[in-house]
Amino acid sequence: MTSTSEASHSRSLIVQIATYNTNLQGSQGTPQDLVDWLAPTLSASHFREPPDIVAVGFQELLPLHLGLTGLSKGVVASRDELLRSQIEKHNSSSGEHVAYTLVAKAVNVGVALLIYARDHGVGQRICDVQTAWTGFGPAWVGNKGAVGIRFRISSEFGAGGGEIMTFVCAHLTAHAHNMKSRLRDWEHMVKTLLFANTSRESTIADSSIYATSHLFVLGDTNSRLDVPMSDNGPLTHDEVVAQISTPEGRERAKNWDQLRREISLGNTFHGLREGEFWEFPPSYKYAIGEVNTFSQKRLPAWTDRILYTTYLDSPATPEASYIIPMLYTTVPSYTTSDHKPVVALLRVPSAAASSLTPMLHHYGNLPFQPAYYPALIKKYVGKLLGWVLGWFWCALWFIGAGHAGVGLGNFIVGAGAAAWWKSRRARSPDTTDFSFPLAPPSFVRSVGTSSGSSYFIFNNEALKAATQRNKTVVCATSASLLSTLAGYPLDSLKSRLQASRTPISVPRLAQLVWREEGLAGFFRGIWIPLMTISAVRAASFTIYTNSKNYLHDVQGLSRSKWSHVALSGATAGAVSGSLISFCGAPFELVKIRRQLEYSIAAEKGIAVDKPPGNIDAIKDIFRQHGTLGLYKGFKLHFVRDTAGTALYFMEYDAMRLLLGRLPNGHQGSTPTWFPLHHSMIPFFCGSIAGVTSWAIIYPLDVVKTKIQQRALAGIPARGVFETFKRMLRGSDPNSPKPLLVGLTRLYQGLGVSAFRSILTHGMLWTFFDWVGNFIDDL
Repeated sequence: MTSTSEASHSRSLIVQIATYNTNLQGSQGTPQDLVDWLAPTLSASHFREPPDIVAVGFQELLPLHLGLTGLSKGVVASRDELLRSQIEKHNSSSGEHVAYTLVAKAVNVGVALLIYARDHGVGQRICDVQTAWTGFGPAWVGNKGAVGIRFRISSEFGAGGGEIMTFVCAHLTAHAHNMKSRLRDWEHMVKTLLFANTSRESTIADSSIYATSHLFVLGDTNSRLDVPMSDNGPLTHDEVVAQISTPEGRERAKNWDQLRREISLGNTFHGLREGEFWEFPPSYKYAIGEVNTFSQKRLPAWTDRILYTTYLDSPATPEASYIIPMLYTTVPSYTTSDHKPVVALLRVPSAAASSLTPMLHHYGNLPFQPAYYPALIKKYVGKLLGWVLGWFWCALWFIGAGHAGVGLGNFIVGAGAAAWWKSRRARSPDTTDFSFPLAPPSFVRSVGTSSGSSYFIFNNEALKAATQRNKTVVCATSASLLSTLAGYPLDSLKSRLQASRTPISVPRLAQLVWREEGLAGFFRGIWIPLMTISAVRAASFTIYTNSKNYLHDVQGLSRSKWSHVALSGATAGAVSGSLISFCGAPFELVKIRRQLEYSIAAEKGIAVDKPPGNIDAIKDIFRQHGTLGLYKGFKLHFVRDTAGTALYFMEYDAMRLLLGRLPNGHQGSTPTWFPLHHSMIPFFCGSIAGVTSWAIIYPLDVVKTKIQQRALAGIPARGVFETFKRMLRGSDPNSPKPLLVGLTRLYQGLGVSAFRSILTHGMLWTFFDWVGNFIDDL
């Protein structure tokens, strides 16, 4: 954007602004991490006149769980002296020391802003300093948010008038597909980033960030590039990098920038101008430790930006400004973050001496109307939720020795062990020590009063009875959680192999996933399966158990006759699989959508910056395919689950009976020919039943995945037999062994799937039996 040449140089301020996403979430930051990058930033301008005002903004200042607890305030306070020393060092000429004063600092979670002013000059005329903050993450938590600092510079010729400067440092929602969320972030910021009114005559508009003479917005806008299509599909990562590596290419790429487009449409950052950001390479996303090598995990983008406007700017010329950008660039030499610092040196026109303070054009015409009390409620609800989440996260981090996931597992195991130990040390066979001041559940009974309130204790026998009544649900849920977590990386590789157009080995595929997507690539989409598979398995086992009991107890099938046990297992399994398929089909479709996001994007001919989350995936399916879209490929899913579950339970029950299970369900004498210890029987039977039943129905699952992939990509559907025939025949009908090649293609990924089945089903039945025996012994 251009500047207006009529701006006066004789009455102006030099403002230097620096913004940096330090990428310290999840890592250990040291004090020097916050100041080393200032050296090249402050010296980049080579400007002979020290700036009057220096604004320094941070995003991702420290690990998120520490920021949510409020520890970021202490971090910024401890860094202030270091920051100021760097500013003074790099703005002092030989023999002359230029001193700076901290005007104010503001911080919320990981977003921080510090402003310094020259002692000699403008620093002596600053007054009415105010700070503000807001959060616009989920439930208004501050993982994404903004902070602001406002102050008045009084007139050189006496009190009154002068000009107001407002600085805002923001961190908006990430990822290319979340542009609408970033528009909402800006709206929320304008509505809730409010400064305190300084007079009784003030209105809510006087609290807005637009109630100022000069407005500066800096930070990580997370603006991405909407890469256009070429004749061969979307531009690849390497093609985009080649494009932005030259001035001519960046001149073209500027039109792909989301923020520039939305500003021109009047949708966001209303009234703000910007220097020519395309004159320097994108500030994101770099390989850690590299000066100019972009990471393969994301497309490059100008995420880190500095925008501004002044009271002289006219809405009639939205690309012209009286603020002159003398420097706007990035600092590539700093390599400890995937972002590069961005710096701007601006000449800002000073207001003429007057008793009135000039205001921006948008001051009387706000793009969004702020509301003080709703804003206050949202801010502190988000602050409270963030504080609770932060301390809980810190506790998990502590008991997990630096890993919150490990801490969660330790917490669950520890809580279970404590409950078990408590029950063992009960004062009597019927009671334990836990007390309740309110109305108790059914397994708690009243024994009297204490201090005017009823006192309740556990009825241990009732609790045992409740646990035993729900034994199947408890066993299936706990076993499913562990087995799903253990086998999910292999399940993810299986889906990728099934959808692959070209043969690839499992180790090679795992290597590619690790390199391009990291550890998260193996667990993408796990939360829905982790939550739902446990519930589905609990329901499946309950239906199976009840159906089998009906066949044995009512229909008279024997529990000790091998053929009857196999028949009841197959019938009960078929009933369970067919009913559960109605609930499981939508969740599996979302899981496949998450796992195959890159393949589906390739089918559509679009680029993917980062796959959407589970909720976004569900919304996208609804938007493109309607409500019934969640049941794409359901017929195959129904047949697969019915047949597969019937085979699975039939094999498991028959093998357990063969290996000595008694009619009451407990393990009897193991046959002498069986080489393993009796404790390994559940793992052995579960893994054999899982891998053999899966091998039989595997071709059907491959065809289902192919059909669902085409449906999700919006490609015209093929029928089941057409898909099967194409996979069996392949692309080369003249192959000397077409049938063998076709069968190989139908069983592509079976090796990893078989290993996954051995692991998950073996663990499932092992824990199922272990928990069941524990409940029986209560």
